[in-house]
Amino acid sequence: MTFEGAVVVRSRRSGAVAAASIALVLASLVAGLLGSDFAMVGMYAMWPLAASLGLHLGWTRATRRPARLEVAGRRVLANGAPLFRTDVAHARIIPQPPGQGAIVQLRRRFDVYPARVALGTDEDARNFVRALGLDPREGTTRFREPLSTAAAFAIVALATVAAGLLVGMLGLPMGLLAVAAFAYGLVRLFTKTVTIGQDGILIEGLGRKRFLPYAEITSLEREVRANRRGPMVSRGFWIALDSGKRVFVDTMHERLRDGMFAGDHLFETAETALAFANRAQPRAADVLARGGRPTREWLRQLETARDVRYRVAPISDDELAHVLANPSADKTARVGAAICLARAGEEARARVRVAVEDIAAPEVRSAALAALEEDEDALAAAIDALDR
Repeated sequence: MTFEGAVVVRSRRSGAVAAASIALVLASLVAGLLGSDFAMVGMYAMWPLAASLGLHLGWTRATRRPARLEVAGRRVLANGAPLFRTDVAHARIIPQPPGQGAIVQLRRRFDVYPARVALGTDEDARNFVRALGLDPREGTTRFREPLSTAAAFAIVALATVAAGLLVGMLGLPMGLLAVAAFAYGLVRLFTKTVTIGQDGILIEGLGRKRFLPYAEITSLEREVRANRRGPMVSRGFWIALDSGKRVFVDTMHERLRDGMFAGDHLFETAETALAFANRAQPRAADVLARGGRPTREWLRQLETARDVRYRVAPISDDELAHVLANPSADKTARVGAAICLARAGEEARARVRVAVEDIAAPEVRSAALAALEEDEDALAAAIDALDR
């Protein structure tokens, strides 16, 4: 698949200074081992090293070079040359201000030096990530919340206690590795992933999930902070539930690492989805809903939902796509729409694949994905899970 875009290139000058500084530091270390006075040069080289490395890795003063981007499997070619020597493992879309397109950040596995490509529109960026076989929600509707201050202190305290015990039991090298693994596990335990879907907001942690359907959300409100000097950067937004409870979603880390101080595209996405959810439920949802029918009988009846019948108007693919995306529709009606589209040819199946990206409800998402497969037993099991 081919895209017209650009490769984002960091400042070459800062990279050259960093490389020269690293060479001086390494040379001074060797000189120190040999007893030479040249070792002092390494101390002075640390200052330009820190400044140039920060500038180079921080994407400041980066430029865009026009390029024809080709996606082949997990490989990306820019003007015929590979962007990476190995496969792309992770991709994240970085929304830009209106009119400036979108940027996709690409990483290899365990990559500390990612690459970025610029594309004309957000839709181009999503198609680019889809062509790689990766999740186009990353960065736009799916992100990780930062650790809270309390969680960070708890992890440091627990890791400190564990260090004394594990180093004493396993020795220094193995003990430090065990402490690192323990601390990583704690970080994963306390970290939450937020998915903003067309049907609700899903908050996931290690081994736990909390789905907030829009039917239970009364309002969304962006946090407003101020100090003596005036307004401060908002940390995120509040979700007000009909039960009276409020849930806070921290978007600041996701925004600030890419320089988005003023706006909050994640809050705006959630607001747009909530407004869509408050619209009227379409007529087709009543026809597609399972009701009290047995699963196999309902599946047989869905086969004729798109056909012209006596005194019964057919349901168009647009209506089916609307029902699938509508969070106020019955869950079985949404899955029924996915089943009908999945049986209507490759173009309609593609609409299901795209729509599934914006479904946050785990059971509806699983059933819609099962509709794309040809295993009727797996589909029936996913449908039965809707009632649990």
